[in-house]
Amino acid sequence: MAKENVIYLQYYNKYGCRVSLDITTGKVGFYLKKDNPDIFKELLYGFFCEVDGMKIFFYRRNNILFLKVNDKEIMIHDNVRSKWTLKGHVKSNDFYAKFILLERKIPLFKGKEIYALKYKPFTNRKIIPGDETPFITEEDYDFIIFIHNVLNDKYRRRVLFSKEWQDVREA
Repeated sequence: MAKENVIYLQYYNKYGCRVSLDITTGKVGFYLKKDNPDIFKELLYGFFCEVDGMKIFFYRRNNILFLKVNDKEIMIHDNVRSKWTLKGHVKSNDFYAKFILLERKIPLFKGKEIYALKYKPFTNRKIIPGDETPFITEEDYDFIIFIHNVLNDKYRRRVLFSKEWQDVREA
């Protein structure tokens, strides 16, 4: 059984790995399913991924979304949106992606930047003849694009890691 201050997250691109996060101390633990099957019965609060050496946590606690990058935790209020842009030249491999969190006090206002990060995005998905998974999109490979898409979709934002999401997963 989980401790009150510990939450469990699915490692975003490693199905057989879970991550624990002590929300008080920031201590992180990694668990493989084959070695720790009981951990995989615990309630999931979010996802974790390492991107360009950054530890990124995206989770819901007390019905509020949070983004934590290394030791910086950001509460994602309803007025926070994100912007994602690709900068540079992909063909010359001289490029990066920029992810920005914006807080908007007025609905149509551009917003004030509250957090930004740069990283090298995943761009190497090869098309395989006869591929049975044409539904796979960039967000399946790029955790930051996944976060961006969730934050800019009202339904996904409301449901992800909520009780409604947990109920569907258990059905």
